[in-house]
Amino acid sequence: MCAKRLDALGVTVYAGCLFPEGAGAAQLKAAASSRLHIVPLDVTRDEDVRKAVEYVKQTIGDKKFWCVLNNAGILSDLLLEHNSMDAVRKVMEVNALGTVSVTQSFLPLLGDESGRVVCVVSIFGRVAIPFCVPYCMSKHAALAYVQGLRRELQLTSSGVTVHGIEPSVYRTPLSDSEIRIAQIKKQLAGSPEDIQKKVNELYIEKYKLFYRRAVKFTSNPNENEVVDCMIDAAIGSTPKPCYRPNVRCLVEGWLLKWIPTAVVDWALTTAARILASDLLDTRS
Repeated sequence: MCAKRLDALGVTVYAGCLFPEGAGAAQLKAAASSRLHIVPLDVTRDEDVRKAVEYVKQTIGDKKFWCVLNNAGILSDLLLEHNSMDAVRKVMEVNALGTVSVTQSFLPLLGDESGRVVCVVSIFGRVAIPFCVPYCMSKHAALAYVQGLRRELQLTSSGVTVHGIEPSVYRTPLSDSEIRIAQIKKQLAGSPEDIQKKVNELYIEKYKLFYRRAVKFTSNPNENEVVDCMIDAAIGSTPKPCYRPNVRCLVEGWLLKWIPTAVVDWALTTAARILASDLLDTRS
């Protein structure tokens, strides 16, 4: 959505795609102008990142490279005890280390005088919730990188600015229950046997119901709110250091800053217990 909007505004877009020959990339290419480039990119592969940088250098011509926009993200849910270390590492590699790798590699193209780094982080970079801890860990790390890089570039008097976007839950493929269950099953296939025994077919069916309830209760259907923030951070005349796409995100951020930790613990645990009551019964 962001790539198409930027393209429509006349921006030359390099769209990093994990599956450059896939349906999503084909749809993007068909909907955009000839200015848009589909770039093969797995943010966890150093070679992919290096090739992406070289491709931009070779094709940008006399234009200035203005912004690197990090949006790659994956989710590993379930309780922590049901996540293998491989699953936790993968989330950290994509959501946190991938952001660092891409940004550090493209920073020299931005130069010192101007340009922007934009990172889609999450409100869950400020709070860890049950059933989503690896994701929250990765977003905490990504948020620390955004804040630290912004301050270091200010310290060195660089003209490059850094902007973080902190959405809550939106109705994207990341929150689709069928996609999540398919990914969970794939993840479990490579998990230790003790985890596979705990997360059996009955548990997975109960988890699907829980996930649907949680998404219905927490998600926002208006993804354009986030895209608006991405566009403003990338090319707006007065970009903000931190974006929270709606009033709910603003209120949540304020509450998390001022409410005592014990109260936050109680509220999040109670909400999770209500939403996941059937699932927790299955576990016991």
